[in-house]
Amino acid sequence: MGARKFAVMGTLPLGCLPGARALTRACELFVNQGAAMFNQQLSADIDNLGATFPGAKFVYVDMYNPLLGLIINPQASGNNMIHNSRRILMCIYIRYIYNYIFQKCRVH
Repeated sequence: MGARKFAVMGTLPLGCLPGARALTRACELFVNQGAAMFNQQLSADIDNLGATFPGAKFVYVDMYNPLLGLIINPQASGNNMIHNSRRILMCIYIRYIYNYIFQKCRVH
């Protein structure tokens, strides 16, 4: 029988990942433009797959724009949420590396 339904996620705004923002603390525009171009082509290719395989359903999931919106305007989703998520990620990192939980890592 096989799979008939597929969801394909696009790439993230790669120029806004922490490694890309390490020096300037700003998103790398050129890298983000490349990611956006990739997503446009991927979306078009997924639409073509629907015509190639009429019994299957293909859906493109946009990951780029929602995440870019969160990065550009974190207050729209609540600044406290962004602060807590950074703290949680740091605590996970500290626990993984040192196998120790600092008192500051307790999230209430």
